[in-house]
Amino acid sequence: MTTPNIFDFAKSELSQDAVLAYMLKWADPIHAHAKETRAMHNLGKDFLRTLLDCTRKGLPKRMRFKKISVEGQMKTRKIPEKKGPGIVDVQVEVNDSICLLIEDKVFAERHGEQIKRYTKYADTECKDVRPIYLKTGNESPHTRRPTENICFERNGGYFYRKDLLRVLNRHTKTGIRFINDFRLHLQKMEDATQNFLGIPVDKWDWNEYEGYYIALENTQGMDCNGWGSVSRAGTHAFWTSGHENTKRVKCGVYLQIDPDHSVSIRCAARPADGKTKVTPALREYMFGKAETRLSKFRGMRLEWWGKVGKTAGIAKVHFIPKKGGAYMVLNGNGTVNFPRTVNRLKKAVRLVEAVSK
Repeated sequence: MTTPNIFDFAKSELSQDAVLAYMLKWADPIHAHAKETRAMHNLGKDFLRTLLDCTRKGLPKRMRFKKISVEGQMKTRKIPEKKGPGIVDVQVEVNDSICLLIEDKVFAERHGEQIKRYTKYADTECKDVRPIYLKTGNESPHTRRPTENICFERNGGYFYRKDLLRVLNRHTKTGIRFINDFRLHLQKMEDATQNFLGIPVDKWDWNEYEGYYIALENTQGMDCNGWGSVSRAGTHAFWTSGHENTKRVKCGVYLQIDPDHSVSIRCAARPADGKTKVTPALREYMFGKAETRLSKFRGMRLEWWGKVGKTAGIAKVHFIPKKGGAYMVLNGNGTVNFPRTVNRLKKAVRLVEAVSK
């Protein structure tokens, strides 16, 4: 029988902030001696040491925790460009010497200059300030790496679901129900992400799609430019790299894959001011170019499709003789045939490359 898990309901980043801060507070040495608190103290120490070790400066040699202070939703000093303070998800001060600023994310990505600003304006007397990007949801390596670099340049680091699971799996007998619920919740996300190949596609949820997109991104020749949420709420899309087309028009051409298994060629304007839209004439020109290049590729046909804006749909790509023209190849049990699906997508990627020339 499956028992209820609090994190099936407490899905927000604020809930996760609270759990992280709670675990880290147990690292304080005041919890070291009582037998009934020793398990949580050991978890807190392990978690804090692992966080310190993931930073650029690393875990100081022979460090002993003498004083640990933890604050959730900690305000920074006034940030001039914001005309007010920022909010640090979890701030941890170790021995009044090291301050960790944890930017905690579940599904969202870093936005703006928040990590840079929070590090610069942290409200702390510690001389050693280190930002950490901690994320338990999935994220494209394409969008994740710039955040990792920002943290690393500031002597910080990054910490992901697998890292957190390694810590929690070393401490499964804390006696605290919601800590175990948190571990099981993260493991469920990890299993769904890793096991997409064994689940029929019509049973996929977000984590399975994200695991699939991660596998595509790591496939040589897919020329990925990332994936993430699209404007239609509740869906993801996968993009190949935008290829510049500069001989006659200033635009980028790229391939988009949606969870409805449709594949489209799209065009993005490349204006200096960021305001220019793709014109109907440009869209028509790009469609004609795509049809001309298509003659060198068998097994695909194009359908005029899309609206005009800063980006524009150029054409839907249909695969022949696939029923309905969808690109994904399924096995008899409804699971994805990954190698054959990738071969189809690579053909569409090569078409986009040809269109961009």
